[in-house]
Parts: sequence; C-alpha cells; structure tokens
Amino acid sequence: MARSKQVYAIIGLMVLDDDYREDFFDDPHKAANKLVGSLTNDELAQVMRIAGERGISVDKADYVRDVNVAFDNLYALINCPTFPCPDPDPWDA
Repeated sequence: MARSKQVYAIIGLMVLDDDYREDFFDDPHKAANKLVGSLTNDELAQVMRIAGERGISVDKADYVRDVNVAFDNLYALINCPTFPCPDPDPWDA
C-alpha cells in the first residue's frame, strides 16, 4: 500500500483528539471524509484496517481498546518532555 498524507492526517488527529477517535471508530468512512475529503480505494482500505473493519486477528472491541490506549499513551508522551510522565511526586520519596 502506498503512503498517503490523508491517512497520516487521520492517524495524527486520532492521537490528538479522542472525540475524533470515537467518531472514527463509530463510522470510519464518514469521519475520514469529514477530515480529508474523498479517499482513493487504497486510502479507504488503509482507513478500514486502522478502524479494525478488516485485517485484524482479535475481537474488534479488544482492538479498539488497545488502539485507544496506544494513542492515549502517545499523546501523553508528546506532552511530557521528561521521563517518567507524569513527573513523580517529590513528596512520595
């Protein structure tokens, strides 16, 4: 599958916006079109794989939960310049 700026934009917004992510998993084609406009067949196939509509080997609910956790963790990492995040409470020492 070819790379697509549209698909990267969808993934990027899924990391940054959990409301969009919820809309995406409810109706991936509609959410993708709303963000980037029409998609090629190849892009639509990629979107459907990201949404767990095809090509996954686990239950879709488990897949969506795992993807949500992964995107939430990535968002937290982006917003935390130092490790560990969040910074430990100095009063716990």
